[in-house]
Amino acid sequence: MLKTAVRDGCPVVQSTGLQHTVSVIDYLFGELCKGGLLFQELEGGQVGAATHYVGTLKKRKRDNLEDPSAVVKAMLAQCPGLSAEKAAALLEVLPSLGALIAAREADLAEVKCKGRRIGPATAKRLYQALHHGE
Repeated sequence: MLKTAVRDGCPVVQSTGLQHTVSVIDYLFGELCKGGLLFQELEGGQVGAATHYVGTLKKRKRDNLEDPSAVVKAMLAQCPGLSAEKAAALLEVLPSLGALIAAREADLAEVKCKGRRIGPATAKRLYQALHHGE
């Protein structure tokens, strides 16, 4: 869990006291020296999913106009069960928010990411999120 917090840029790590803080720092230093906190480049020059998601959106909102799909991808990745990779796979098949909303739940479930379907449970959560209040 600590590695995830560091990976995602969480600025605060809570500890139970001075000794625990020292052990956390020691652990993180050891992982950093081993390269355990660094992200490796994937095939095709892509960076791992977590770093890709973090680096997707720009700080200034108007800078996101260059790639509107990045905003949709970030929104999709907030749905439980959907990673940035699954969000990208969905956008390859259904390239706009309108297409995602128009899609049937069964269509969402059939989209493949890394050879595996999104699946009915995740598709149901996404469909409900897209049609909230209808």
